[in-house]
Amino acid sequence: MSNGSKNPAGEGFTNEMRDEQARGKDPYGSQEETKTTASESFASQEKRYYSSQMLDSPESLMNEALRTGNSAPAIRRKYQKMLCSFEQELVQPTSADSSKKSKRGH
Repeated sequence: MSNGSKNPAGEGFTNEMRDEQARGKDPYGSQEETKTTASESFASQEKRYYSSQMLDSPESLMNEALRTGNSAPAIRRKYQKMLCSFEQELVQPTSADSSKKSKRGH
C-alpha cells in the first residue's frame, strides 16, 4: 500500500471549503448559494429575521400597531416589505402637517 496515491487530509480544500465544512454545509456544494448570503450584510439578515418573527406573532403586530399609532395592516405591510428587502420607513405626520390640515378645514 502506497500513501503517495492518496491525498493527505486537507489537500485540495480551499479556505472557503473548510469554512463551509465547519458550518455543517457541503464544501462541494454550489458556490452561488454562499455568494448570495455573503453579499447580504449582517444587519440586513437581522432585519429580515426580526420581521419574520414579528409576522409570525399577531400579538406582536398588534402591540407594534398600538405603540406606533398605525393600523395592524400597515404594520404587517411594513414587516412584509422588510422581509422582502423592500423596506421603506412609514412616514409619520409631523405637527406642521397637522397644523396645515387644520387651517385648511377652517
